[in-house]
Amino acid sequence: MSKARVRMISGVMLAIGALMAWLEWQASPNADPTVLAFDVAVGLTFFSAAVIALGVPTARRIAYLELAAGVAWFAGALVPAASALYLGFLVHLLATFPNGRLERPVQRVVVATGYGLALAASPLGLAGFEPALLATVAATALVRASATAGPLRRGRLGAAVVAATMAVAFALVTTGVAAGSMDVATARMVLAAVLIVSTAVLAIDLRWGGWSRDALTRLVIDLGDRAEATTLRDRLAGALDDPTLVIGYGRDDEGGYIDDDGRPVEVPAAGAGRIAVPLRSAGLEVGILLRDERHPIDPVLADGVAAAAELALGNARLHAATRRQLSDLEASRERLIDAAESERQRIRRELDDGALRRLAGVRSALLASTAIPGPESLLEHADSVMQQLEELSDGLGPETALEGGLGPALQGLAAKCSVPAVASGPVGRLPPLLEATAYFVCSEGLANVVKHAQATQASIGAHERGGRMIVEVLDDGIGGATASPGSGLDGLRQRVESTGGRLTIEDRPEGGTRLLAELPIDRRAGPRLATDLAGRTA
Repeated sequence: MSKARVRMISGVMLAIGALMAWLEWQASPNADPTVLAFDVAVGLTFFSAAVIALGVPTARRIAYLELAAGVAWFAGALVPAASALYLGFLVHLLATFPNGRLERPVQRVVVATGYGLALAASPLGLAGFEPALLATVAATALVRASATAGPLRRGRLGAAVVAATMAVAFALVTTGVAAGSMDVATARMVLAAVLIVSTAVLAIDLRWGGWSRDALTRLVIDLGDRAEATTLRDRLAGALDDPTLVIGYGRDDEGGYIDDDGRPVEVPAAGAGRIAVPLRSAGLEVGILLRDERHPIDPVLADGVAAAAELALGNARLHAATRRQLSDLEASRERLIDAAESERQRIRRELDDGALRRLAGVRSALLASTAIPGPESLLEHADSVMQQLEELSDGLGPETALEGGLGPALQGLAAKCSVPAVASGPVGRLPPLLEATAYFVCSEGLANVVKHAQATQASIGAHERGGRMIVEVLDDGIGGATASPGSGLDGLRQRVESTGGRLTIEDRPEGGTRLLAELPIDRRAGPRLATDLAGRTA
């Protein structure tokens, strides 16, 4: 609605109010001029509040309810049979403040009850129902306030306070008149004063209460609160008080828009009752905001919400791009680890099938030969070379040991240890990279136990917990193990971290050392590494 039209309607409202006030002053059956002045002031307050609310785009329903209440008030003064009619519109106003919309079934019941009692009060001679009715309205407004936040909560709390104040005033006046401690004229003036003050307070709050500023402040706070689970659409809808609002995200690949659930969002045609607001980031259109044109909003608030939505969308796109880059980096890191592991396995196979096999054949020939002088010396050299190559082969990967799986491999590792050791491991096969890393942790851990721990017993184990492989090496030695730079434990730490895991070395309270590795379990790594190994072998 344009400003010119608002001014025109406001002028018509004031003219109608002035005319009805003059009619009451001239034709009212009330002979007391003071009481009559209070009655006229109530009606004019309703009309003035309607004009004030009309200037607030989100409160135009409230403006029309204020107007209807004013007309009903003057009509009740002129026609006693309609004296309670204004209560229906007042209940409607308080139960739906500050937007005038009936959104919940309980509101509809309360408002319908208010209109029914207002219409039936005079014909049926009903009296004294006002306190209970207004108290019910206050409770309804309070419940609605507890279910919302920000400016809407403040507005609904205000309506609850006003309704409760009116309920108390009606109750006191009714009791006072019934007890004879208050005359009817005084009672009418007290009620009129309460209605004037309450209506003026609500109107002033609507017009000068800073609703747009508060709504934008709340929206900015909400957008910065990552712990809150609501979507961007929910937050924008709350700021604009438009439950029909839809936000569409631009699709770079196919064009068009999609909502939070991935469903297509159609741009409405002209005259469809929807307003489309394009959202831009860095000069590019990144989304669209669709709202109901029947839910008018403050233009300043609309512009602020659009700007906040643009900023939020831009940030979301940056976060998405960052997440994609991190995902690509993680995939690249995994490929490098797989490639390195595959290369170690290839070299291990070449050593086992090549140099070691040939040296074993030479050694057998030397043992069988008696013609070559000094075979003992050659045998010693051959044994030394074979031992060095076997150590190198073991360092490149426990391919042979892991043929039956990690569990049996750990049992074999514990059996060969010079310190009494027990082992436990998972049943079934795991991704090769995971098995190899877990095996190396236990192998290096036992090697340190033998060399440095002065232990009498040790244990190694691996088990799954919460999507991770937990690998432990325990001993009862002197403790004090650290992963100093360049040491075997330092190399082991780097190997564990390269797979996305974590290595912890700590002294046990009961004595000894605890070596703990937490390895992520990626089931995809098994097929991928197996395929890579097969390709390299071929």
